[in-house]
Amino acid sequence: MLAARSSPLLTLASVQALQYYVRASQSNSGRLNKVVHDTARRQALEFQRNLEALRVTLKEQLKPLRDQLDEQSSKLNEQSARLTTFSAVVGSVGSAFTLNVWSNNSK
Repeated sequence: MLAARSSPLLTLASVQALQYYVRASQSNSGRLNKVVHDTARRQALEFQRNLEALRVTLKEQLKPLRDQLDEQSSKLNEQSARLTTFSAVVGSVGSAFTLNVWSNNSK
């Protein structure tokens, strides 16, 4: 419709302007995509650095708790071994007592 009312020179100028606009848009789009990509990459790297720093911090903060847990576990293992030994001794004494009583009663 515009071409029918316009001169061929004006139409040619309009087409050239439109081509220029499209090229500029494509160029800007490419630059924008690069900016978006670079920004996303920087943010991902920053997130990765922050995550690693957090991991190191947590590891440092948990070390005393882990050491304390290991110490308590060792103590519990020692107490369990003593209790097992005590239980075996009591069981042996009980068996011997029962045998002694049974043998005295059978005489």
